[in-house]
Amino acid sequence: MSDPNAPGPAFPTVHSPQDSEKPFMERLAERSRNSFLRMCKRLQPMEILTEEYNVMTMRIPPRLLWWGIPITEATLTKYAKKRGFWRSGSDMTELDRLLWAERDCTRFLRNLTKYSQLELRYPYSLEYSWVVGIYSSYKIHDEVLTAVQEDKLIRVLKRELEVDLEPIWFFDQENYDEDYLWTLAQRQAKKIRKRKAERLALESAAVPTTES
Repeated sequence: MSDPNAPGPAFPTVHSPQDSEKPFMERLAERSRNSFLRMCKRLQPMEILTEEYNVMTMRIPPRLLWWGIPITEATLTKYAKKRGFWRSGSDMTELDRLLWAERDCTRFLRNLTKYSQLELRYPYSLEYSWVVGIYSSYKIHDEVLTAVQEDKLIRVLKRELEVDLEPIWFFDQENYDEDYLWTLAQRQAKKIRKRKAERLALESAAVPTTES
């Protein structure tokens, strides 16, 4: 009898002759799409960040989440056009226009809100294309906004983007914040060096000196 908990095949199996006749890139795209659908189903957004995603207490780095206002492709397109960021060159694809709009809108919203940590992130979501990220789960302990500032920031974003959605935690399509993991490692190394220096200082002070 086969073990029901055994891992499945490393690659999807071919279920019909028609599947094997599809071009490789098409099959690869379908596989990526199916994987994305599974992740969206498994990684649902949450209103409150649970302890299992606390980067300060977990020994193994947890998945990355962002707290922010979700927006659709239509919302970003409308906002980019309103602010004059939408590029209409004939040599550009729709994806090119969206990527430029993402970059320009991010820069504009950072300047408008005076909040440099704001980011447009890609969530695991079938309904929304971006999250206007305010905090990441890796940096929530370094939050720089007061409650009043946070409330004002949210009001400005909702007014600018013409949405009536409250911030929520979404799983980011990037599993980890590698830059911040490096920062945490540096902080830990600094603490270790500091404790070592303090211990050496205490040991040195405890050694009696001899007068000549």
